Amino acid sequence: MIKEAIISDYEAIEKIITDNYELKLLEEETNSIREALTNYNKVVYIDYENDIPVAYAQCALKNDGTTIGYLEKIYIKNNYQNKGINKRLLNKCEEWTKSKGCVKFTASCNLSDNELIYLPVLRSKALHNHELMLPESEDLKNEYYKDLINKADLIVVELTNPDIGFNMELKQAILSRKPMLAVANKTIGFDMKYQKLLKNVYGYSNEAEFRELVEKFVAKHQNDETVDAGTLVLGTIKEGN
Repeated sequence: MIKEAIISDYEAIEKIITDNYELKLLEEETNSIREALTNYNKVVYIDYENDIPVAYAQCALKNDGTTIGYLEKIYIKNNYQNKGINKRLLNKCEEWTKSKGCVKFTASCNLSDNELIYLPVLRSKALHNHELMLPESEDLKNEYYKDLINKADLIVVELTNPDIGFNMELKQAILSRKPMLAVANKTIGFDMKYQKLLKNVYGYSNEAEFRELVEKFVAKHQNDETVDAGTLVLGTIKEGN
């Protein structure tokens, strides 16, 4: 059962997070959750299994007057991953944004990190039992990229339209010596200088192909004892014309 949260549900949300990570919430995170529960332009949904709160999603309206909704964060308890909860919460968030007059829903407040990267991965049933770290999502956009790379077990690099800091991020990712998948949009292509740095670059034409590449990459390393679960997506992408 999915329920729209109100201020009295704060403790249920806190427990979902702290049970997963065994740490006390920072004051900043506490304030962020409480603010979302009282903000007309934000909504929080909690998923209950047998009356136990096991996951929550938080989404918001883009605050510049445009009709766009985006996912701010999503948490699922470890024992309840890979059960379709992710997709149900995403669908609920999309329904809410449509009810607010939005014409688009994305997993990032930065539209250049659009649905060709984040939403296909979040919607993937095969990836629901993995922790997905999406650097330009509202929850992680202020995290230092080196810290994210250190936490990740697998790295997915999107080469189509890199931003200003991408080269430094890519260098750090290569130095980490962690398994890496490099992809690029076939229609737009990528700067060939990256070919010298990366062994293989795989092309995709649409959302389904992008998702399949990531799923196969994760499945390949699933039984690697040095790999846990995290997946990190670096860089940004824009849709081809």
